[in-house]
Amino acid sequence: MQGSNHPHSASMSEVTGEIKQIACGRRKPNMTRKEYNDHRFRVHGALSDAEEASPHKYIQTPIFDAAFGARPGGLNLNHAWVGRDDVTELTFRGWDHLKQVFSSNWVKTKVGPDGPLFADFETTMALLATEEPVPLPYEMKPTADDGFATVATYFLATPDNERHGGAVQDKVQTLLVRALSENTRQEVYKVEVNVGITSMYKLFMKSAASVPYVRKAQARFESLARDALDFSTSFIVFGKEALVLDHGRGIGFDPKRQPMFDDTEYFNAVSHLDMK
Repeated sequence: MQGSNHPHSASMSEVTGEIKQIACGRRKPNMTRKEYNDHRFRVHGALSDAEEASPHKYIQTPIFDAAFGARPGGLNLNHAWVGRDDVTELTFRGWDHLKQVFSSNWVKTKVGPDGPLFADFETTMALLATEEPVPLPYEMKPTADDGFATVATYFLATPDNERHGGAVQDKVQTLLVRALSENTRQEVYKVEVNVGITSMYKLFMKSAASVPYVRKAQARFESLARDALDFSTSFIVFGKEALVLDHGRGIGFDPKRQPMFDDTEYFNAVSHLDMK
């Protein structure tokens, strides 16, 4: 929860019901990933659970792997913003609640000043959105409770930089569901879409070993939607959710919930080289 990035969106101000702020960030220079994750959860997370100003729900998702589109103009060129360490999801009860939290003295004097101690603000990407479930044509039993899942977060961009997530959703969602149905029936049990100025899809995976299957589905989707999206600036990240707080379920901050990712399962997963 970075108080210095005060969100604003005319369309979001008209939304009734819950609103989410989603940010995908990178750690500041001269900081290891472990130092970043420890500070974000233990220090920043604790600051966000204040009686004066707190989101309704707060999930941090430390990233363990990612894939980014190539910068045009040469061979294997990365964008300057490549490299993500965390996805943050803040849920508010509504627009008034969001404004109350971000304009509070607590956020201005405590939460906001903590941000520069860990975050690279120049490259932080933020989105205000509403969350919707995405129906899947198959059923799979969940493998984790809400706030503790292994997830893929897929950020989509359009060739014309269209700033209307609903239009993006209308163009590509059926194609994404088709690609997942063909490749991840035993690996992805739930999908959500977060719609704002663009669309972000969140895929709930069986485990870290599901990543190669999601990547196969991603390749299939990109072949189907290549005329509708800009895959140079779209990207996907994989992480393990860390529930900071959920006031709707009466869950406050607890440093013991910080996830410690064991990469054994991930690196022992099937290789893409062995998949047809």
